[in-house]
Amino acid sequence: MTQNQRFMGASDHVTSSSEVFAGHTILMVEDDLLIATATAEMLTSLGASEVSVATTVGAALEFLEANDPTLAFLDANLNRETSVPVAQACVAAEVPIILTTGYAETDTSLAVFPPAPICTKPYSVEKLRTAYHQLVGAKTA
Repeated sequence: MTQNQRFMGASDHVTSSSEVFAGHTILMVEDDLLIATATAEMLTSLGASEVSVATTVGAALEFLEANDPTLAFLDANLNRETSVPVAQACVAAEVPIILTTGYAETDTSLAVFPPAPICTKPYSVEKLRTAYHQLVGAKTA
């Protein structure tokens, strides 16, 4: 399938407390496969057991109907569409989300999304960790 791609963490991977995404199965909605591949590698290096990439809203919604990810990374802008419907589906399914964007965190188009941490591009391991800690902190506050 050209719109979905899966990246699996190593099955014999040893988990440490520094691996913030340990055990998570992640849905990443990202229309740029180079960015998706690099980010999936970072997430698996941080302990994610699986990262599934959807490049369109339709593919992401199909994925959510058939799977139960524990976390979703949603690029706010996907070419000619936004990932708002995916964010709404994630909220309905109680899947925590982290919004991603190539624009500034103050981008007003993000106001239509449910409240969520924002991770700006280009990604780094530290930005991914920070977004996760913001998500966890928001859930416990």
